[in-house]
Amino acid sequence: MRMVQESSLTVDIGQRTEQLEGIAAEIDAVAAEFMGSAQGAIGVRLQILSSRLRDLGAAVAADIVATHGKQKQIREALAVSECQFRSLAENLPDNIARWDCSGNYLYVNPTHERTLSKPASELIGRRISEVHACVATAIAHVVATGEEAPLVRQEVRDDNEEMRTHEVSIIPERNAQGQIVSVLGIGRDATVQVRMQEALATSERKFRTLAENLPNHLARYTVDGRTVYLNPKLEALMGYRTDEVAGKTPTQIFPDGRFAEYESNILKTAGTGNETQIELSIVAEDGGQFTHQVHCVAERDDMGVVVSVLVIGYDITQRRRAEVDLRMAASVFQAAGEAIVITDPTGAVLKTNPAFTQITNYDFADVDGRNFFELDNTAYAGIQAVLKKDGSWLGEISCRRKSGEPFMQRLSIAAVNDENADVIQYVCIFSDISQAKCHEAELEYVAHHDVLTGLPNRMLLTAHLDEGAEKARRAGRLLAVLFIDIDGFKSINDRLGHQVGDRALVEIGQRMLGNLRDTDTVARVGGDEFVILLPDLSDAAECELSAIRLLKAIAEPIDVEGYRFDLSASIGIALYPDHGDDTDSLLRRAHEAMYATKRNGRSQYVFCSDDSRSGLHLDSSRVYRLRVALEQNQIEVHYQPIVDLATGRIVKAEALARWRDPERGLVLPSEFIPIAEDSGIIHAIGVRVFSQTLDVAEAWNKLCPGGGKRRISVNRSPREFLGPDGVDNWIALLGERGGSIGHMLSVEITENLLLDDRPKVLDQLAKLRSAGMTIAIDDFGTGFSSLAYLRKFAIDDLKIDRSFIVDINNDPSDRAIVESVIAMARHLGLRLIAEGVETEAQASLLTSAGCDYAQGYLYARPMPAKEFLDFVVAAETGSLVFASAPPMIAAFSCCPIEK
Repeated sequence: MRMVQESSLTVDIGQRTEQLEGIAAEIDAVAAEFMGSAQGAIGVRLQILSSRLRDLGAAVAADIVATHGKQKQIREALAVSECQFRSLAENLPDNIARWDCSGNYLYVNPTHERTLSKPASELIGRRISEVHACVATAIAHVVATGEEAPLVRQEVRDDNEEMRTHEVSIIPERNAQGQIVSVLGIGRDATVQVRMQEALATSERKFRTLAENLPNHLARYTVDGRTVYLNPKLEALMGYRTDEVAGKTPTQIFPDGRFAEYESNILKTAGTGNETQIELSIVAEDGGQFTHQVHCVAERDDMGVVVSVLVIGYDITQRRRAEVDLRMAASVFQAAGEAIVITDPTGAVLKTNPAFTQITNYDFADVDGRNFFELDNTAYAGIQAVLKKDGSWLGEISCRRKSGEPFMQRLSIAAVNDENADVIQYVCIFSDISQAKCHEAELEYVAHHDVLTGLPNRMLLTAHLDEGAEKARRAGRLLAVLFIDIDGFKSINDRLGHQVGDRALVEIGQRMLGNLRDTDTVARVGGDEFVILLPDLSDAAECELSAIRLLKAIAEPIDVEGYRFDLSASIGIALYPDHGDDTDSLLRRAHEAMYATKRNGRSQYVFCSDDSRSGLHLDSSRVYRLRVALEQNQIEVHYQPIVDLATGRIVKAEALARWRDPERGLVLPSEFIPIAEDSGIIHAIGVRVFSQTLDVAEAWNKLCPGGGKRRISVNRSPREFLGPDGVDNWIALLGERGGSIGHMLSVEITENLLLDDRPKVLDQLAKLRSAGMTIAIDDFGTGFSSLAYLRKFAIDDLKIDRSFIVDINNDPSDRAIVESVIAMARHLGLRLIAEGVETEAQASLLTSAGCDYAQGYLYARPMPAKEFLDFVVAAETGSLVFASAPPMIAAFSCCPIEK
C-alpha cells in the first residue's frame, strides 16, 4: 500500500513539474516578443519571472520529496516504537493498559488479561469504570489535571480465588503539542510488598506495645548516640519524654556526666557491632538511687551494617540489695554459734554450717545426701511426722555425736514453702545445751536450795507450799506449816564462831529430816530459821506428834569440833485451810505463832491463833523497810527517753523504778529489786510502777498527738510472771483505762525468761500483746542468746546491752557483735534499741550500722514524771537542743550508769 502511495506521489510531482515548466515556457515566449520592441524591459522582467517560476517548481518538488522522506522516517520510527512498546508490554510481568481520554480501553498486555481473567477482545473499547471504578476515578483526575494520579491500590481475586493487592500508576500520554491523547496504566502485584509492610507495621506495633509495657527500660539510639526512642519506664526514670530529647545524646540531656558511661557503651556497640554490658548506678530526677544492668545490642540492616543501637536496662537495685542481704545471711550462717542444717523435703542433707561440725563432729561429707533424721533414729523418732502435719517442730532432745557421745540438743525445725505452699526445704537449727543444762541444773539447785545445808530455800518452799495447798484442797486434807527458830543460836556464833555455828545448822537440818516422812519438806529460810511442810494430814494431832519429835531431836546435845552444847527450838504452826489459803498468809501466820512461842518461854510449839498475832513486830530487816517504802510512796518511777536515730525524735521511753530512801537518798533498782523478788514485794512494786506509767503514757500522747503512738516500756520481773495472778492485774488496769492505752506501752523481759519455754509465761505474753502492748528483750546478748527463741516467740524489739556499746568505737569485737545483732534483727523484722549511748561517736556509728533507736545519757538521764513530760514536750516543739554530754545527777556520780 505504502509503495503504491509513493509511486503515485512521484507521478504527481512529475506532472506538476511539467505543468510549471510549460507555464514558464509560455512566459519565455511572451518575453521574447517584448525583447525586440520598445517594451524590452517587460520582456526582461518576464524572463526573470519565468526563471523564478522554474526555481520555485524545482524547490517545491524537492521539498515535497524531502517532506515525504521525513514522514516516512517518522512512520518507520513510530512503527519501531510501537513494536518495542508492545514487545516490552507483552513481556513484562506488570499489568499494562492504555485508555483514551474517555476511559475506553485501547490496549491491554497479556499480564493484564491474566490478572482480569479476560481476553483483550473483551476489554478493548470497554469503559474502565465497568471494570475498576477506582482506576476510572484516577484516569479522570489525570485527564482533568494533566498530572500523574496518586498510586491506586486495588484488590483483585486471582485464579486460585486468592485476593491479591495491585498498585497502579496512571500516567498521561501527550502528542507533540503537549495535548493528552491517551492515558497509560502500569500495575504491579504488590501483595508481597504490602504484606511485608503490614507485617512490618504489625511488628512495629508489637515492639511498641512490648516496649511500653515492659518493666525494663528500653531505648533506641542512632549510631552516633542520638536518642530515637525511650519507653515510658525509661522516660519516667530520666524525667523526659521521647519528643523532648529526640536527636540528643545522653550527655547532652544530662551534662553532669551521670550518663557518660552509658553513652560510651552505646557508641562502643555502634562502632564494633558487639554487645556490651555494664552495671550502672543511676541517680533519678527525683533523687532516688538505682542500680541498673544495661545491655547495648547492635541493630543491623539486610547488609549487616549497624544502623542503630537498642539499649535494654534492668533495674537490679532490689537484686543487689538482696545479694547484700544474702551475703549477710550467709555470713550469719557461717558465723552462727548454732548448728544449721538445710534438708530437702525428704530430710536429705543439702547444706550444713561450721557449727554443725563443731557440735556433732560430723563433716559435711559425712552427712551430704543422708537423711538428717536418720543420723540418730532414737532422738529424732516421730519428728518427720510432726513436720508433715504442722510444718515445724521445737524441743529439746538427747542425741549423740559422731563418736557416740551423748549431748543435749535444743532443736528448732521449720519448713520453707514455695509460692504454692509446697515444702521445698527444711531448716534445722540446734545448739548444744549440755553445759547449759548442767549449769541450769546447778543454777536450779542453787536457786532452790540453801547453799550451807542443801535444804530447799524459800523459793522451792513456796513452790512446794503452793502444790501442797492445791493437793490438800482437792483431797480435803490438812497441810501444816511449821516455822522453826533455833533458840539462843546467836550466842553460839558469838562464842564459838560461825564455822561451828554453820556445822550446827547442818546437823540440825539432818536431824529434822531424819524425824520426818519422805513426803515432808524441810527448808532453811533464814540464818537460824527453818520451815517444814507436813502435807496430807488428817488432823492437827498428827502435826503435834511431828512437832514433838522435832523438838526432841533438836534438843539432843550437839558435838562439833570438840565443842558440846545444847540447843532448843521455838515452833509456830499454821494449818491449811484453817489459818490461811495461800502461801503468804500461811507463812505469815506460822511466823507470828513462832514469835508467840518465844514470848511464852521458847522450846515449844504453838498453833496459830488471833492471840498469837498481838504484839508482834517485824524485825528491822530490809524486807520490812522495803514494805514501809512501798506504803509511804517512797517508790518512784523515772522515765528515760528513747530516740529514733533516723529522725532524732523521742518516740519511746523506759519506766525505771527508784527508791527514794529518807536516809540513803536515791536507791538504784539493782539494790532493792532482788530483795523485792525474794520477799514477794515485787508484785506490788510492779503494779505500782505499771499504774503510774499508764498515767504518764496517756499524758505524753495527749501532749504530743502527732507522729503516731509513743510507747513507754515497763520492766517485768520473771517472778511477776511466775506469780499466782500472772498479768491479770496489768490487764485489769488496762481494762479500767479502756481505749488504746495498751498501744502506748511495751513490756521488757529478760532473755532467760524464754529459755524454759513455760506455757504460763507464753500465755501471759500473748495476753499483753492482745491488749496492744509490744514485747522487748532487755539486755540482749548477756544471757543465753538464741536464734531459736527469736524465731519462735513474737518479739518486737531487741535492746542491746550497754556493755557492748561502751567501747564500740574502740573495740572491733564489740563493733562486730553489734553490727551482727543489727543485721540479724533486720532479717528477723525486729527493731533494735541500743542502751547506754553516751557519746556522739557511738550514736553516729550505730546510725550508720542501721540501728533503729538509742537510749542513754547522750540524750537524757532518767527523770521524774513531770520533768520527763516537760522534756518531751520541749523536744517535740523544737525548743530543746540536746547537749553533747548531759550532766549526770549527783546520785549517780560515783556509780556506773544503770537503769
